[in-house]
Amino acid sequence: MNALVATIEGIQSILGICPCCGEIFRLSDAKLVFPKEKPKPSIYGDLLQLEAGIRLNRQAIEQEESDFEAEMALIKQQRTEAGRRSAQKKLLEIDPYFSRRGVNPKTVKVLFHPVEHIVFHCIDESKDKQENDGIELVSREPATKLQKTIATAIDRTLQSGNIEYHLLRLEDDGQFTVKTDFKPRLRRKSATPS
Repeated sequence: MNALVATIEGIQSILGICPCCGEIFRLSDAKLVFPKEKPKPSIYGDLLQLEAGIRLNRQAIEQEESDFEAEMALIKQQRTEAGRRSAQKKLLEIDPYFSRRGVNPKTVKVLFHPVEHIVFHCIDESKDKQENDGIELVSREPATKLQKTIATAIDRTLQSGNIEYHLLRLEDDGQFTVKTDFKPRLRRKSATPS
């Protein structure tokens, strides 16, 4: 085959895209025209510029969203702390007995009878571990003979150690774990909560 024929056949297999209308054409069908005026810019270049602008805008929006979320988290934390301080002040007004003695109100449970309150120091996470091992039974000073008998029976039971402990903990998956070797200090305290 002649080199000229091979070149012509090769030119027929080359395709191009018209920069003005976007149509596909064969190089062998093209007519080269050299206009006197400047050629119009291609649509492809405009699309690339638009895409770059969109990419920059997206990055700016993502940065703004990130800054906004960080600022909201900081404001939320500040408001939570302010609310917690306000709640502690209100709690001190409502419950001067436990609050003034440094007892976390979350650890106090009300029973009413035979003792009025149980304070679980063992679940107070804000305290040191050594201070954090007791359960305290709090009731008023006995006013009647029956109340004195009950208080004496509770004291005798505590002193003899005739108590069984089971610590139930609710896990994140919704299951309970039971701990039987849990041995907190247990004491009864007579006081007049006011």
